[in-house]
Amino acid sequence: MLDSEDYEEQRMLEIYHARAKAIDMTTEEFELSEYYAMPERRIGAINQVQVAYYKGILEKYPDVKWTFVLMHKPLWMREDDKGLGELEALLSDRPYTVINGHFHSFSHRKRHGRDYTILGTTGGSQNKTDQNAFDHITLVRMDKTPLITHLKMDGILDETGNIPLIEDQFED
Repeated sequence: MLDSEDYEEQRMLEIYHARAKAIDMTTEEFELSEYYAMPERRIGAINQVQVAYYKGILEKYPDVKWTFVLMHKPLWMREDDKGLGELEALLSDRPYTVINGHFHSFSHRKRHGRDYTILGTTGGSQNKTDQNAFDHITLVRMDKTPLITHLKMDGILDETGNIPLIEDQFED
């Protein structure tokens, strides 16, 4: 579990004050605000102390069956040294899955040949026009690889967010 809001103290204060000003703004004002322009508002940051900690953990446990990387904001979308790139490189020779939240809109993609999932909500605010903004619970079971299922009001979804067809369940 990564801290995806791992900022230096001074930067945290800048973000906090900008956010405090932006909270009561109209949508138009918010989109012009200092806070809206901050990359940390969307994708967060991780510092080298945390990276070094996880590097040590990965070196200490090189032969695990699977690694899950969990975080709130999608650090993997950040391209600089405050993103997930260095940890992704450290994980490149082992199986892993990345799961994050923050956007309140479900999505799944392959990146570096691995599953990266952004979860929907579990009671949080939703954009009513976004078909991928839904409340759900994610169930992760382990076999040789993770079996990930998303449970929502409309039915049970597979790891990509789709309702599996009945014939898909009977493949060889």
